[in-house]
Amino acid sequence: MQGSLFILYDTTRTAQKRCKLLNQMLSTLSIFDILGSTAYAFTTLPTPQADYLYGSEGNDKTCIGENVVLLLQIPSFFQRI
Repeated sequence: MQGSLFILYDTTRTAQKRCKLLNQMLSTLSIFDILGSTAYAFTTLPTPQADYLYGSEGNDKTCIGENVVLLLQIPSFFQRI
């Protein structure tokens, strides 16, 4: 995650760097990586308590929200190809 934050900082530092296509692609890749890493870090927290997992404190809506964030990471997989 720190690597993605540094890439995001480095590629968006100046207007000249933001205009380059490669830097724009790296920025979007980093943003999706940060979102996915954050979602994976809190995997059991948004899980419904009825599932009896250690650390689960969520409900159905938080579980769906986490899944949406994880689905947002899919474009980063395709962008790496």
